[in-house]
Amino acid sequence: MATKKTEKEPTLAEAFGVVVRAFREKAGLTQDKLAYHAEITPGYMSQIERGKKNATLPILWNLARALEIKPSDLVKDTEKRFSMKAKE
Repeated sequence: MATKKTEKEPTLAEAFGVVVRAFREKAGLTQDKLAYHAEITPGYMSQIERGKKNATLPILWNLARALEIKPSDLVKDTEKRFSMKAKE
């Protein structure tokens, strides 16, 4: 009997990480450059993008500043991505 493979629902941190990565790539920045401008370590930046660490409010603010976007852009896009996956 074949079993159906189910896809794991993304966590909020994973959804946020996908959004940060998309904005970073759109801005043409490496993880290292974004980390530098957001005043966090490259390792922490990597963990945020992989959904392994949650960004604090000050880090969210610094990421937005470094990406030259509004913090609300990160939150709105995360909300869309997280809500979209939760409905599927």
